[in-house]
Amino acid sequence: MAFQTINVTVSSVKAVTTDVREVRLSSSEGQLLPEYGPGAHTMLFLRDDDGTLLVRHYSLIGGDTQDDPRNVWRIAVKREQYGQTSNYIHTQLQPGMSVQVSVPVNAFPLERNNAPTLLIAGGIGITPILSMLRSLTKRSKPVRMIYCGLNDQNMAYHNEVRTLTNSKAEFLYSEQQQRLHFSQLFNEISSDTHIYICGPLPMIESCITAAKQFNWPLQQLHYELFLANNPLRDGFDVYLQKSRKTVHVHGNTSILDALNNANIDVLWDCRRGECGVCAQHVIDADGPIVHRDVCLDDDDKNKSASVCICVSRLKGKKITLDL
Repeated sequence: MAFQTINVTVSSVKAVTTDVREVRLSSSEGQLLPEYGPGAHTMLFLRDDDGTLLVRHYSLIGGDTQDDPRNVWRIAVKREQYGQTSNYIHTQLQPGMSVQVSVPVNAFPLERNNAPTLLIAGGIGITPILSMLRSLTKRSKPVRMIYCGLNDQNMAYHNEVRTLTNSKAEFLYSEQQQRLHFSQLFNEISSDTHIYICGPLPMIESCITAAKQFNWPLQQLHYELFLANNPLRDGFDVYLQKSRKTVHVHGNTSILDALNNANIDVLWDCRRGECGVCAQHVIDADGPIVHRDVCLDDDDKNKSASVCICVSRLKGKKITLDL
C-alpha cells in the first residue's frame, strides 16, 4: 500500500529504561512537520543490512513536559528479544541517519468532550496514553490514570506520569503481584466515562470481556493493542493459491512482511491486528494458527477460516491462502 512519506533525520537517541529508547526525529530541511493529535502514530520505514524492508508503527509521544516544536517528533521503542525492527533501532539507529516516516495517522483519537476519562496503560502501551494524559491535564479535564508494569524502574515515563497527575496516578507493579481487576474497575467508574486503554493482548481482551459483562457502551471503550514479538521462532511456507507462488516466512518476520518483501501486493493498515484489513481466507494449514488479533470473531478463529497476516502465525510447516 502507498503512503505519503516524509524524510526525517534522527537527531537523538536516549535510554528511557534499560529496554526502551526514545528516538527524536527532526525534519531533514528544517520545515514544519505535520501536526498530530493525541493517540496518533507514524510508520517508520527501515531497511536492515540485507535490504529487507521493515515497517512498524510507533506512537507519537510529544515532548517531555510540553509540546515539542513543530519540526520534531518523538517515538519510544521497546527492545524485544526476537524483534527484528526493535533490535535494529536499539543497535543500529544513530543520530544523523536519515529515515522515512509516514504522515501521522490516528486510529486511536482522544475525543474532545467533557466526559470523565479513564486512561489505562500496560507496559510500552504508555506511549499513546502519555500524549492523551498531557492533553487532558493541560486542558484541566477530569482524568483517572492507571499504569501497569513490572516495576517503577522498568516503566517508561513513570516519573512524567506521576508529575502530570500530581502524584495521583495509580501504578500497579506485577513484580509485587499487583493486578488490575476490570470487574472491580467497572463497578467504580461512572457510566459516562470514556476508557482509553493500550497494552498487551490479554489486558485488552480482559477489558473488553468485562465491558460486555457490564453492558458498557462500547463506543465509550477505545483501545489500541501492542504486541511483543511472537515466541514462535520456526519459519514456515505460505502458498498463494491464486498466484501459485510460495513465500517463506522466517522466524523473525510476519506473513505480511514476507509478502511485502516478495513484492506481493496485499491490503494492510494497522499492522497490529486491530483493523482486519489484512485478514486473508485460509484454504488449508498443516498446523494450528496462533491468532494474535482482536478483530476476527471467535468462530473465525476456532475454524481457522481467516488469518490476520500482520500478527498471526502458523504452528506448522505450510499454510495455503486464497491469494
